[in-house]
Amino acid sequence: MMNCKYFYFKLNLLAFFLFSAYLTYGQQSLNIIDLYYESFLSDSARSIQEKANIGAYSFHGKIGGISFESVATPSKTVENSKISLDYKSDLIIITIDNHKIYQKLPDWQLIPTVKFADSPYHVLFSPLGDTVCNRQAQCRYHPAFLNTLAGLRIFEADLLNFPNFLWDLPINQEGEYILARSEKYHVPKRNDLTEQILYDDLCGDVRPFTSFVLTDKNANIGFDVKNNKLRFTGHPYYLFTKDESDLEHIDSLRKEVEQAFNAYPSPEAVNAVNRLDSLNLLSDEEIGLKLSILNQYSTAFNQNWGRLKKYNPPVYSTVENIAQWAAFFRYVKQTNPAGWNGFVRKVGGRTVKDAPKVNTPTSYDVNYFRLIENEITETAE
Repeated sequence: MMNCKYFYFKLNLLAFFLFSAYLTYGQQSLNIIDLYYESFLSDSARSIQEKANIGAYSFHGKIGGISFESVATPSKTVENSKISLDYKSDLIIITIDNHKIYQKLPDWQLIPTVKFADSPYHVLFSPLGDTVCNRQAQCRYHPAFLNTLAGLRIFEADLLNFPNFLWDLPINQEGEYILARSEKYHVPKRNDLTEQILYDDLCGDVRPFTSFVLTDKNANIGFDVKNNKLRFTGHPYYLFTKDESDLEHIDSLRKEVEQAFNAYPSPEAVNAVNRLDSLNLLSDEEIGLKLSILNQYSTAFNQNWGRLKKYNPPVYSTVENIAQWAAFFRYVKQTNPAGWNGFVRKVGGRTVKDAPKVNTPTSYDVNYFRLIENEITETAE
């Protein structure tokens, strides 16, 4: 298990070393992981506005992260009902035909989720920003979640490749857990059994996947009314993929590109330009870039969702709430656009007062001093 852990670190932390040459300052920490916030980056550099394209090599290779795109499906008992929304006294008022339901969702989750569902974009978080020239942040967020506690929770849900850290929550500079009022009674607690199960499923003898995304595509999110409350079914899940690119073919194309550039300023320059143009038009498949979706593995790992919610309730309850409510809001947006617009104006004009304001991480790194200290402690035990 010790070798597996280090193997995991080496695979997933190589890109982080590129940040060592840039000026950053630590704002928060998550057990061994230090979280950074580059103050000189603009909001646009920290943001991402993209639709989901699950299964496309370009999406998984350049964006990845977390994306929610579902439109919730009503149960048969409410599928023909008109649904409208209102907000008053910190409660969502859901009117189904003439029946009113009063539901509570904390403002720190509600406000960004409404703005997210109202936008045409699906990506909540991408860890694959600019890691070389620092023109953009490594970690980018949908504008609705930028510098919010909900965005911080979303960020942490992408750290599945660090299951021995995932139980914890970020702390501020005073060493206090960063929590909303609705989370005040939660104190993170490590669970060695859960950690071992996650390591076995994610690492095992041979790691079967190259990358993963957290998505709700085909998650069958539905809603019904039970006991005068809106109830959801379905939840987001981790979709695992494997890179099966034709490296030999890609290398041969790379050599062609080099030869085309080397043709300047010879008489073959025109032909070289034409060849470069044709290469630029190649699709991912023609280049040799190929991605396989590991449906069976994803389905098997999905059995861990309840375990993950117990492992870290604030993180996984938050991302589940966002996915389910966003899917429900999209349904209302489709079926009652005029009523939806009025609801957005009412909620979107509010400010979050029930959670601390945070600077969502623009990058992160492992604190190797704490890593070594922890490994020595675990070995001694």
